[in-house]
Amino acid sequence: PIDPIREGLVMSLAMSLGRKENVLAGGREELKKAAEKRGNIGQVEVTSPLLNDAELKEMTEGALSAVKVHTRYPADAEGGMRGALETLCERVEAAVDAGAQIIVLTDKDEEGSGAASAGELFIPPLLATGAVHHHLLAKALRTRASLVVQTGQAWSTHHIACLIGYGASAVHPYLAYESVVNWYNSPKTQRALESGQLRAAPTAAKALENYREAA
Repeated sequence: PIDPIREGLVMSLAMSLGRKENVLAGGREELKKAAEKRGNIGQVEVTSPLLNDAELKEMTEGALSAVKVHTRYPADAEGGMRGALETLCERVEAAVDAGAQIIVLTDKDEEGSGAASAGELFIPPLLATGAVHHHLLAKALRTRASLVVQTGQAWSTHHIACLIGYGASAVHPYLAYESVVNWYNSPKTQRALESGQLRAAPTAAKALENYREAA
């Protein structure tokens, strides 16, 4: 089993997001110079691949160029899911060619809602991540951008680990976070807390942090 706490000297959950330079180019200083030459900060480091809302917002609005690519597609789309996957890969390729260093694969709609629509279908996040990962490899673009998956279809440690194994650098499980907040704010949970029957986090924010650490 992996234990990043007790084995912290030899492993870490920290991830670096952004363009990755040639590690044989001459060391850290040369890599930094290459990043400065391009006019950006190089990479962003996060302490965990499980991003919270604030980290995702900071990442998408930060110094690195980040582009959101939606993984929904019309239910009557020509070619079905295969066609949707090809379109998704082409959109990601175009974004990376245009300079994007972080690609956010999101199953939210254009307005930021994760609710399902009768006229739309989702590409499963694991399939979307793997397809984009291998497409960028085939186009020799993989090291120019990192993949972040924003999905309501992942909530367990296994789900998140699979996404990372298929090529994601970080995951934002927004529906899991919403579920934690709804659980904490529910009358039943509040009554249990007030009566002392349940020992839990003192605030919803702490409950979210507990979930993140557990996952």
